[in-house]
Amino acid sequence: MKLGQEMRWMMNWLVCKGVAKPVVGSILVSGFRILTYKMDLTDNDIYQMVQLGDVSLFKNIKKLTLLPTIVSNLLQLKNVILKTVKKASKRLCDKAKGATLTNNHPVFWTRDNDFDLIKR
Repeated sequence: MKLGQEMRWMMNWLVCKGVAKPVVGSILVSGFRILTYKMDLTDNDIYQMVQLGDVSLFKNIKKLTLLPTIVSNLLQLKNVILKTVKKASKRLCDKAKGATLTNNHPVFWTRDNDFDLIKR
């Protein structure tokens, strides 16, 4: 629950700063599991949180064969986040040049109050 709220906060901040179609990512480590998520804003007040991966960490040397899967999941998340980083960098450069704010997501689409996550 807290992870979704933090991702929503990051999403709202990027939208308010004028980043075009931002997507935020997150990692949750729970025991010996790594879960990766991404979130985007699809419509007015609709935050789409998607689980990208769920992989087990290795507990001993015999489970070292899980390493390629772990790295693959982390690289997938990195690629998702890198697209938003490039958009944010472009927005900073445009702002430095004096360009006006053009936003693909209106700020009123964001929501600051608490919400319920529904797993489908």
